[in-house]
Amino acid sequence: MSDQRIWSVFKVGLAAAFFWAAAHSVHVSPAIADGGADAIADRFANDGTEPDAQADAAGSSNEPAETAAEREAETQALTDKLRDIRRKRSVETGKNLEELPAVPPALSRMAKEATGYISPLVEKHVTVLLVMNVGKTGVRRWSKTADPMLCVHENCYLSRGARQSAMKLPRSKAFGPTVALTTRGQACRSKPACIFRDIDLETVEAKLQPIDLKFLRHDRREAKAIRADASCDIIDGRLSCRNVVEGKSWKAWIVPESVAKRAGAAGLEQALQAGLK
Repeated sequence: MSDQRIWSVFKVGLAAAFFWAAAHSVHVSPAIADGGADAIADRFANDGTEPDAQADAAGSSNEPAETAAEREAETQALTDKLRDIRRKRSVETGKNLEELPAVPPALSRMAKEATGYISPLVEKHVTVLLVMNVGKTGVRRWSKTADPMLCVHENCYLSRGARQSAMKLPRSKAFGPTVALTTRGQACRSKPACIFRDIDLETVEAKLQPIDLKFLRHDRREAKAIRADASCDIIDGRLSCRNVVEGKSWKAWIVPESVAKRAGAAGLEQALQAGLK
């Protein structure tokens, strides 16, 4: 039998084998069709699992590896930034904020208000540096002075100087005869410019009303909404606040108590003497 005859018989047999496999739904790998025995061994290595199937399982998320890596890097950067902010605030407030629970990222503004959430970074204790204009009627027309008292919510405060917390009194007692006739403005007596330490705002924002104490009819000044001024800081050894609260015939700095402690009594008095500029 000639070589050509042998080759013709071989091709006929190979075609018959393929037709038989197709009729019986038998999968014939391209590697087999190509006659690559090594390729067959490689494809069914690792306990008979095809490498292509492993790759499909690993990439089933349909997300490029670069995108996942970038998202992970961004998340890590935000986490590090938040940790740095909390560490800085820990130094400023003297509190270990690292031990406080983190705010859930999905907590919306409306959810915060509904649950009464208040960030631990917001201070509610403040020192008020107050400058009052002197009255122009009654006894003030001649004395050219004032006896300041501060009222917040249902309580009022009398100053005990730049080194001590102000005296806290309920409104009923603050406007009683004892304060009007004897206590007067305490450390702020006859001092239109005065310092009130450690005022408890109770809430993040509160209404502050300065009062000029008189013997018979007190001079109630305009009330203004206030909150701890986050701009206050010690710059070049001096206390500085960018936001001055101004009412009719008075103005004030609302210094976070943590900043007031760093400034000290001398720093607070220096800022008051400079006129809250």
